[in-house]
Amino acid sequence: MLSKLIGVMTGVMLGVAVFAAPVKNHEFIVPLMEKSPTIDGKFTPEEWKDAAGFDGVSNLQGILEERSVRSYIGATEDAFYFAIISELPKVGGLTANIKDNNERIVHDDATEIFIDPTPGEARGIRYQCLFNSIGSVAYLTAVRGGYPQPPNWNGKYEIAHSMQDGKWITEIKAPVKNIAQGRKTTDGVWSLSICRDWNQPWVFSSAPGDFTGGNTRFRFVKGAPAIQFEAHGDFSAKQIHGDLVIHNTGKEATELDVYILTELDLMPEVRLNKKVSVKPGETVKLPYDARV
Repeated sequence: MLSKLIGVMTGVMLGVAVFAAPVKNHEFIVPLMEKSPTIDGKFTPEEWKDAAGFDGVSNLQGILEERSVRSYIGATEDAFYFAIISELPKVGGLTANIKDNNERIVHDDATEIFIDPTPGEARGIRYQCLFNSIGSVAYLTAVRGGYPQPPNWNGKYEIAHSMQDGKWITEIKAPVKNIAQGRKTTDGVWSLSICRDWNQPWVFSSAPGDFTGGNTRFRFVKGAPAIQFEAHGDFSAKQIHGDLVIHNTGKEATELDVYILTELDLMPEVRLNKKVSVKPGETVKLPYDARV
């Protein structure tokens, strides 16, 4: 019998994050995916059940973005996988004017993926992939502490898009060999972040941590539970309700202490503390309602 602590924090001013404890860095333990998802831009929930799931993004001031984004982060031993489902503009389509593969893509409706193989170390490198909806892609790096700047880094990510039911859906595969050669996703800790750059109006937003993901720490562990939060209300209107989805990828039953905290700007906080037992291969949905 495994025993773990799961924490969820929701906030009208903070967005939504699933993390291990309220510490300086948001820490996530994510299982390895049993099977690689097909990168076709269509998003099949069954293919992403082993990933960590986040609902909502916050802007650079830490305020929840009203436009909806649901994102997923998963991994096999040799690759990271990302899925982003974001709201399309109410009027018109996505802005996609940049046809060249350069950093000017940021002026379009765009998505960015940040990966740091050695977060917290004084000497290191952060890899950035920036793309729009028409296939323009830029690969950038930021070094620190005298780390050598790699010339013309190309992550060779696999990226696919689709537009369905008022959503822009993107799926990404990022091979580890193009980021940290000789390393597996299960080796050590990583900093990861998904950013959605909005054009109408123009806003930077990110999940699960800050813009570049510097305050996130991901560990990928075979057999760990997969945790996802699915919001069903409009959080910006304080309609805070949804499901905490727990999928046991391990071979043993897992007993979890689930702690959910909602901090509101004008109302008393709402919290839920509950024990949940999940059988091997079982998926449990825990409803949560903090509507005011």
